[in-house]
Amino acid sequence: MNEDRSAWVFLLLFVLGVGVGLYFLFSRIINDNGRVKENQRQVSEWVEKLDEMVDENGLYKHYTGELPTDPWGSKLNIHYRKTNHTETLTVRSVGRDGIMFTKDDVVEKRTRFHSLGDHLKDAAQGATQGVRQGLRK
Repeated sequence: MNEDRSAWVFLLLFVLGVGVGLYFLFSRIINDNGRVKENQRQVSEWVEKLDEMVDENGLYKHYTGELPTDPWGSKLNIHYRKTNHTETLTVRSVGRDGIMFTKDDVVEKRTRFHSLGDHLKDAAQGATQGVRQGLRK
């Protein structure tokens, strides 16, 4: 009889242990899903905010203020990349693992095209000066 009672107590403790373990596992999964959604919202909000910060030529005004932290405590990363005719803004969160350029990163980009008018104006002025100099010789 005592052995039956011990078996039932063991089984009860085992079931309770499994239940508590599953509770904590699912709580973490649900909590991480909430953090991921908050992180995506935060990165989207910042890329939209920074995409509106442009100068009179349509180029990005580089943000130099304090950056917010993602739900895991890492600061957002902001990067600007300029080419001949475009400038790309990238806002990145390193995600739960805290390591940049891994699959859990949350990244949003925006690209602006530069005004070609200034480039054409400079080229035309250079060509005109070249013609003038050639005619003077």
